[in-house]
Amino acid sequence: RLLRRLRLAAPNHIVELVTKKISVNQPSSWEHEKFNMKRLPAVTLSRLSAHDDPIRKSMLDTVGQLSMETLEQNIRTIAEAVLGHMLSLPETGYSSDPRVSADTSLLSRDAVDRQRLAHSIRLFASRPRSVADEAVTVACAANLAVAVGNYAKVTVSPVSMHEVQIWPGTSDRLMAERVKPAVFDLIIAGGVFSYLAVFYYPRSVPGLPPDYVLNEVKIVVSNIFIQHELSSKKDHKAFVDVVTQLL
Repeated sequence: RLLRRLRLAAPNHIVELVTKKISVNQPSSWEHEKFNMKRLPAVTLSRLSAHDDPIRKSMLDTVGQLSMETLEQNIRTIAEAVLGHMLSLPETGYSSDPRVSADTSLLSRDAVDRQRLAHSIRLFASRPRSVADEAVTVACAANLAVAVGNYAKVTVSPVSMHEVQIWPGTSDRLMAERVKPAVFDLIIAGGVFSYLAVFYYPRSVPGLPPDYVLNEVKIVVSNIFIQHELSSKKDHKAFVDVVTQLL
């Protein structure tokens, strides 16, 4: 997958995969072979097509022959491929529109610092780093570790959790009450009027017995409740009892 992303990041360059058998009894030809022996995936990116190319041991391979523009472009290409692989970006491009896919880049124009790149070249190529010269190798490795540590530093900061109060779900209660209609007031008024007409008017007429008046009141009240059906039998009996007590 990394090889495909390298080819997509640099369509004008030829990127080939060169395989080589690893022998434990022989010295490593490439740096990644040490990781492959431990079953760790690793590759080596080189402009040379073979590990035994004579230019690797030539004294003419100096810093003066190095092109800064080409090196900077190669760094951008490798960074694009590695970032695309780490972020699992689509290999078909960052946009479905072909007009913008060619101009889209994960890195800004100033992502590669040319001054820092020149300093790194002077650090690695100023002095030969032979295996016997341990001091130079250790110093170069220490400088490289400091440079990488600036980007790989793990920063741990405490997280302050604010007091959060979780409210339960709101519960609404619906109250329904049964009320008497407005016609009931008219019925009560009719009952009061009947009470006044039946109890006070007959008493002023001589010759009428009291039982006659009581029976007439009960009949009138019963007719009122039966015609309008606004109360139960229990309420009807209670109302008749009240009228009887008033008499």
